[in-house]
Amino acid sequence: MSNFQDPRNAEIAELKAHIARVTAEKEAIKSKYIVLVNSMFNMRTKVDKANTSMKHWSKMLGKMHKKKVAGQVKEVEAMQAELDQASATFEKDAAEAGKAVKDTRENFDDKVLECEMSGMRLK
Repeated sequence: MSNFQDPRNAEIAELKAHIARVTAEKEAIKSKYIVLVNSMFNMRTKVDKANTSMKHWSKMLGKMHKKKVAGQVKEVEAMQAELDQASATFEKDAAEAGKAVKDTRENFDDKVLECEMSGMRLK
């Protein structure tokens, strides 16, 4: 008997390897997506805390102006400036995280489309 092998076996092995690669990529993208979503949530929480603190200090600043406490007003204004800067940084980071999530989603959608076009179905 000769060493005849069915050519479909090679195709099947190749498809299984491709499925394994795509599945691994899908899981990696899914993991990155989860990390980015959590990061965005954490950034949003920090921004909310900064906004709450800014409202508090704005209220305190208003009271201090009424009492004409000049030294404390300058201190609070400095804190207000720091809070404004922190809030801007958090908003910037949240926007970058949002862009990263969007890019990850697009990449994932492209991989799914590639799989579907090659005749594979994802579970």
